[in-house]
Amino acid sequence: MAMLADGNLIPGFVAACRVHLDAIEPDLRVLEAGGAAGAEVINRVFRAVHSIKGSAGFFAFEALRRFSRQLEGVLMRVRDGALAVTSPLMDAIRAGVGHLRAMLDDLEAGDRVHADAELAILRAFQDEGPGAPVVARVGGSRARRFNLASDAVRSALRRGLHLYHARAYLHADVDARWQSPLAFLAGVLAVGECLDAFIDTSAIGDLTSDGDACIIMLFASVLEPELLPGALKLPMAQIEVLNLEGPRGALRDVIPPPPDTFAREPRQP
Repeated sequence: MAMLADGNLIPGFVAACRVHLDAIEPDLRVLEAGGAAGAEVINRVFRAVHSIKGSAGFFAFEALRRFSRQLEGVLMRVRDGALAVTSPLMDAIRAGVGHLRAMLDDLEAGDRVHADAELAILRAFQDEGPGAPVVARVGGSRARRFNLASDAVRSALRRGLHLYHARAYLHADVDARWQSPLAFLAGVLAVGECLDAFIDTSAIGDLTSDGDACIIMLFASVLEPELLPGALKLPMAQIEVLNLEGPRGALRDVIPPPPDTFAREPRQP
């Protein structure tokens, strides 16, 4: 899509990510100093990495999204009280933040920035099972799995958040109502947590007036289902409530796959 392919958007994305990392430097120093760090300090660090992960997913920078997701998983366990802040943990977090900065310095070479050591250390601090994936199919050919047994989902449910599967069309929803993907993401993060997201990059540059690329989100929020469409500025038909208390097979009923094309649902006058 031209909106995402436009190189003028990328410097703004990189600058926003760097602002997040710069803003948490004082919090990282507080954590490194030891002693009791307030929940707000830990939450600010988590939210910064969470925002970078969400932005990277929207802009289809997969290497950056995958790495920030690993760092986010460790920070989530700290926030939820499953991990204590220790010197080895802070060394791992510092190495992770440093690697994020290196990836932002050259996004196009992100897949070639070696991170085996950093990833191994971060994974050692995580305790995530194999999960129960949900497949969201886009365009009939592309599939991506959302892990409903991930630490992120378990954490959201423990805190009483509602779990949603949402679709946002880049032209009809983001362009028309939010002006940019970053503005849309800011709106999403203002009312909940984007646990995972992706777009179908194969449609970029090959859209017609009858089609539109789509952002698929796994989203958690304290908002009730009837309030979420207004908060996200999305039609109710594009938001599905996930009920994980029912049988596994029932998930097929609450997550119908998008249409085989990117055609939008008819809008109400």
